[in-house]
Formats: sequence, structure tokens, C-alpha cells
Amino acid sequence: MAGDGYVDGSSSTRTTLILEGVLPEGFLERTEDRGMVVKSWAPQVVVLKNELVGGFVTLCGWNLVLEAVVAGVSMIAWPLHAEQHMNMNVLAMDMEMAFAVEQRDEEDGFVTV
Repeated sequence: MAGDGYVDGSSSTRTTLILEGVLPEGFLERTEDRGMVVKSWAPQVVVLKNELVGGFVTLCGWNLVLEAVVAGVSMIAWPLHAEQHMNMNVLAMDMEMAFAVEQRDEEDGFVTV
């Protein structure tokens, strides 16, 4: 549905992100010289191994955690469900490869460290 930032693709099962629905107004223009926003699938391992990647935000799913550890990339761990919280604790406390953040209970959507 377009209102939530997504549109269903008719030729495949992948969903294309409508950036205007999920990013703050003017975000792409303010960051165009400093980063890149990918609208759909990207070769994750290739991106993580790029020397320009200093870190990234992750939900702490185990496959991505393993790929990031192998690539030696730091993470901002923002778990949402299931075992992601346990993975975050291992990454932040034991391995010291992540900064742990948690969603606040308020409706504002902010996170805390």
C-alpha cells in the first residue's frame, strides 16, 4: 500500500520502497554527498566488505550478524523481535562490535542507547 511507504511489484515478489513515505522531507537532498539510499535489494556482503563502510544499523538477525562479523564492520544494534535482543547483547556486551539501542515505549519512535 502506498500510504505505508511500499508498493507491490507486479512482475516479482519483491517490494519496492517508496522513499518519500519513509524518509523525512529533504533527507535525500541533505545526504546526497555523504551516503546512498538503496530502494530495493542490494548485494549485502559486497556492501559490507567495502572499505568505505564504517558501520550500519541492523535489526540483529543472525545471518546479517555473521556477515558483519566476518567483514569486521561495526553495528548499531536495534533489535525488534525474537532472538534479535539476545544477538544484540552478545554483539554489544561480549564481542564489543555493536552499540546497543532500544526502541522507547513512547509513540515518538526514538531510540535510546
